[in-house]
Amino acid sequence: MLLFAVLVSGCGASASRTLDSTIPRTLGATDPISLVELEAAFVGLEMMVGRQLRLGVNDESAYAYQLDGNVALDRWADVRALTHQTGYYPVLLGSTEPFDPFDTGQLEIAWQSVITDAEAPTTPVASDDFDLAEWTQRREADPTIGSVSLDIVAPLPEYDGPKHNFISHVNLFENRPHNRVVMLLVPTTSPWRVASLLQLGGFNNSPLPAEHEALHKLWFDRFGAEIVSAGPDQIEMSVARPPTTDTEAIRLGVEHYLYAPDLVWQGTQEVSVLASSLVDNTSWYFWWD
Repeated sequence: MLLFAVLVSGCGASASRTLDSTIPRTLGATDPISLVELEAAFVGLEMMVGRQLRLGVNDESAYAYQLDGNVALDRWADVRALTHQTGYYPVLLGSTEPFDPFDTGQLEIAWQSVITDAEAPTTPVASDDFDLAEWTQRREADPTIGSVSLDIVAPLPEYDGPKHNFISHVNLFENRPHNRVVMLLVPTTSPWRVASLLQLGGFNNSPLPAEHEALHKLWFDRFGAEIVSAGPDQIEMSVARPPTTDTEAIRLGVEHYLYAPDLVWQGTQEVSVLASSLVDNTSWYFWWD
C-alpha cells in the first residue's frame, strides 16, 4: 500500500473547506455511462481527461481524474450532484504529489496494491444482513479495543476543536491545497458501497470492506453520511443530518470509536470528547494507524 499512501494526504486536525449541505442527495439505479458520456457531462467543470482503472471487484471499472486542489471539494460536490445521471459516485483519493501518476502509470499500480493487500472477501455481503449489536459485541470483546471505557453519560464535555472540515485535498505541512488531487469515479449510486468496491480495510483494526459498507449504510440512513475521500488508512465523510443532542452523539461516538479506535487512542483520548466533537458536525474523519 506504500504507493497508494503517496496519493493520500496525511492525518491532521485542521482543514480548509466545508461542503454545501444543500447539494442533491438523490440516489438512482442508473447504469454507469461511458467515458465519452462522462466527458460530456463534465463539460465546464475543469476536470482533466479521465483514465480507466479496473477495481478487481466483479471486474468493475472506475475512472480517475486530476483536479486542481483549490477546487477539489467544489468539483466533488458538482460530480456528486450528477451521480444519479452518470451512475458514478466520486471519491477523492488525495494528492498526486510528489509524482504524477498519470504520466508515470503508477496510479494503476498503487490502486491495485490496495485491492490485493486487503485481507477480505472480494464480494461484499449485503449491508442489510449486518448485525450492529453482534459487531459491537465482537469489537468490544477485543482486548485492545475493549480496554477503553464506553460508559459515557450526558452532559458531554465541551469540544473546541475543528468541525465542518476536510483535509484530503490539503498539504498539511504547507497549509495549502495540493497542486493536484485525484478523484475516482466509482461505479455505484450508493455512497455506502464505495469502501467495499475499493476493498478498503482488513488491517490495523480497520473493519473489513463489507463491514465498512454496512456501517456506512447505517450512518447514511440515520445521518445522511456520505464518503468524500478515502485511502488505505483514512476516510472522510460529509454529514447532512449530524447528531444534535448529547444522547445521539454518545451512541454515535461509541460506534465511531469501535469503528476507528485511533480517533481516541491518538486523538481525543476519551470517547466522551469524541462524542462531543460529533454534535452538529457536518464532517467526519477516520484513520487507522
